[in-house]
Amino acid sequence: MNKTTFLIAAFILVALISSFFIMKHLGQSNTATADSTMPAKALEAIECSAYYQLSADTIERMQVQRMLPVAKRLAQSAQMAERMAQSLSSAQDLTAQIEQAKQNHLATLPDPNQLGPLMSKYREPCQTLLSTG
Repeated sequence: MNKTTFLIAAFILVALISSFFIMKHLGQSNTATADSTMPAKALEAIECSAYYQLSADTIERMQVQRMLPVAKRLAQSAQMAERMAQSLSSAQDLTAQIEQAKQNHLATLPDPNQLGPLMSKYREPCQTLLSTG
């Protein structure tokens, strides 16, 4: 094997190892659902809390008087979902996980003020989660 072939092979090996570690890191820090030690119901509660918080905040920003009671109910639902996640998990960084879930939700929206895609995904499952407790 000549020197050039050896250098190319070494470069490819280093690149593969680097990409492995980068992908592993991204997979661990990307979402709240990456924590495999947390029960699935706790992860769902985190996602629901994030959904309810985003919805309440968006409605409050609109400052439409007749919608403020809706925002208040959504904020209460967010608190219920957060308490559920706390009771199902021993996670110390629950607030950070909820914030990460909120950021992930926002990243999926074409416009942060248009909650339609989130509502279609989370409305019924989150209502069911809170009603079955």
